[in-house]
Amino acid sequence: MNIAGTIPSFICALKNLTVLDFSNNSFTGMFPVALLSCSKLQYLNLSQNYFDGVIPDDIDGFSGLSFLDLSVNNFTGNIPASIGRLQELKELKLDQNKFNGTFPPEIGNLSNLEVLSMAYNGFMPSSLPSNFTQLKQLKWFWISDSNLFGEIPETVGEMVALEHLDLSMNNLTGNIPRSLFMLKKLSILYLFKNELSGEIPCVVEALNLVELDLSDNNLTGKIPDDFGKLQNLSVLNLFYNKLSGEIPKSIGSLPALIRFSLFSNNLSGVLPPDLGKNSMLKTVEASSNRLTGRLPEFLCNGGKLVGVSACDNILTGELPESLGNCSSLLMVSISRNSFTGNIPVGLWTASNLKYLILSDNLFTGELPNEASRNLLRLEISNNRFSGKIPTGASWRNLIVFNASNNLFSGTIPPELTALPLLTTLLLDRNNLSGALPSDIVSWKSLTTLNMSRNQLSGQIPEEIGSLTNLLELDLSDNLFWPNSH
Repeated sequence: MNIAGTIPSFICALKNLTVLDFSNNSFTGMFPVALLSCSKLQYLNLSQNYFDGVIPDDIDGFSGLSFLDLSVNNFTGNIPASIGRLQELKELKLDQNKFNGTFPPEIGNLSNLEVLSMAYNGFMPSSLPSNFTQLKQLKWFWISDSNLFGEIPETVGEMVALEHLDLSMNNLTGNIPRSLFMLKKLSILYLFKNELSGEIPCVVEALNLVELDLSDNNLTGKIPDDFGKLQNLSVLNLFYNKLSGEIPKSIGSLPALIRFSLFSNNLSGVLPPDLGKNSMLKTVEASSNRLTGRLPEFLCNGGKLVGVSACDNILTGELPESLGNCSSLLMVSISRNSFTGNIPVGLWTASNLKYLILSDNLFTGELPNEASRNLLRLEISNNRFSGKIPTGASWRNLIVFNASNNLFSGTIPPELTALPLLTTLLLDRNNLSGALPSDIVSWKSLTTLNMSRNQLSGQIPEEIGSLTNLLELDLSDNLFWPNSH
């Protein structure tokens, strides 16, 4: 049921009313001040409506309130200081409104508060009030995307009950307080998209951490060895920083690790050899570092691996054979490395594979006749693949096929024109010969076609003129002869 309009003033005729929940409706108008007459109210939920205007200064009239949820509305202005006098309050939810004023330090006086959420508001820029760290009962603190600046106070370590802390998407600067990693009950820590700098604290006693996201900051130094102690850690996001040194090998043995993301840093050494061996690993993202050595053998041990990206490193050797027995894979993106050898046979045909990005390596071998029917992008340019271009009967969903600068020979199979979704076909700089298929008219979606620098001959099919979506065409450096008129 979805109720609209305004809240009727006679509600407070119910003298013993303690719980009032009008959430997830279509109420409009200002804050319903008539509710202040509900003297015994302990629980008030007005979330997910269309209330607007300001929160009244006499909100402290709800003296017995332990739960107040005004989230997901259109409230504006300041959060009144009087809210800090609701001494019974255990949960205060003000997130996802349009507050454009300030929030009061008096919130730090709510000594019984366990949940405080003020995220996604357009507050005037302010620092985190130091007395917020007096909230010794606070378990859940969510204030992302709220125009915070300044440093995280070291006294945050006094918030001993804290389980979930989200300060992401603000303009916080300075170091991550060492005391933060001493909070024994902390399970979720999101500090991503700030301007934090310095090194990550090396002593970690917050052994209940499940998700740790420090991405998109200016952090330097090494990844702490102590991260290898976090037996419950399932998400570790460190990407878009300036971290250097080697990745602690112990991280590879974490039994709960599902997502490991550290692309765009200055990390060196090898990926932890045991990565995925003992966990249900889903994604590994390690692109744009200076990593060497091989891809770990056990990435898909848990059978849940969805994506591996490790582009722009100095990785070598052959791909682990186990990647050929990983039916869960959706994406492998490992271009711009120095990998060698053949691609594991099963990788071509992994039933869920959509993206196979292998460009700029030293791979050899031939393309298989059968590939994954779900394959959307196959990018293998600048390698040493050889043999013939397969007929591609199983490539019906292919959108991009980039095989530039390899050693392919033979003719272009006519079946290749029967790929209805193909937008990009790059076969330049190979040893292809024979004529262009006359059925070229089937490439209805094609926008880019490059067959230059081959040994192609015959006449250029007139049908090429009917490819109305074609934006780029390069057939240079071949053996075509003029069309006769």
